[in-house]
Amino acid sequence: MGKSEKAAFILVTTILVCLLGVIIVRTLSARDDVRVYRVSIITDDVQGDYSQNIWKGLDRAARDYNIDLQVIALHSGMTTEQQRSSLERELEADTDAIIINLQQNPSLSEQLDLSSITVPVISLGTVWNGSSAIRSISTDDTEMGRMLANEMIHDGVTHCVIRASLDNARIRMREAGFVDVMQQQGVDYTTEWDASSAAWSNLPSGVAVAALDEPALESLVGMRKNGQHLLYGIGYTNALLSYLESGSIRRLIVEDDFAMGYLSLKSAVDAIENRNTEYGQILSCYVADAAHLYDEPLRHILFPIS
Repeated sequence: MGKSEKAAFILVTTILVCLLGVIIVRTLSARDDVRVYRVSIITDDVQGDYSQNIWKGLDRAARDYNIDLQVIALHSGMTTEQQRSSLERELEADTDAIIINLQQNPSLSEQLDLSSITVPVISLGTVWNGSSAIRSISTDDTEMGRMLANEMIHDGVTHCVIRASLDNARIRMREAGFVDVMQQQGVDYTTEWDASSAAWSNLPSGVAVAALDEPALESLVGMRKNGQHLLYGIGYTNALLSYLESGSIRRLIVEDDFAMGYLSLKSAVDAIENRNTEYGQILSCYVADAAHLYDEPLRHILFPIS
């Protein structure tokens, strides 16, 4: 190798080393500029049986927005008072924002005093009554009840029974929407909320059944024999979708849980950064049946890829 070739080689090598050094410095500087948001989610859905896609949406948003997500569980064995005390302790923790996800006991939100909370609070699944400062990501439960009633009427149902296992504000709104449509259309109905009573499981042969929550649906599917009852419901799990596909359940009214989880974290970041003043986002709900289970938009909603 001649002198000129050696000089050229040394020059090129020097330039490459300098460029590599610049890239490394910029990369390290960029990492220093990226903020990690600390967000706590307080939930009473410990096992996630009824909100698997919500957790997928939360996980995806945590990766997209660089969020350190801390999960605080309110166990079902706690009394309401114990859950409230635990929740209020967590509200005082050092965090940038708080998401409250009360699936089993949404009425607990009405007992909380949030007047001293200085960080953004986002309600996942329910509209927070009594405070316009709380952001919420939810669906219209009254409309879900109306949709369920209209699907049953479309199928020619003239008499039905209503069943629910959870007694809270969300389920009562579903009942109100359902009953409103049935009364307008002159459809007879009876209702039973006590799942431990004999009346709850005493279903006349051939009657159509409207289940207003997932636990009620799961119980009713187990009781259904030889197609005696037309079963409709609100909500879904993977198991319930299998029953829908097999024909054991006629139709389900479902919400976009993945979007709900994702948007709750996005809303938290918007609030931390003082962006987007939209405090209440109400998402659409959809009719799911076996024939269209894998069509869009249902495929994207029910089987999201996180």
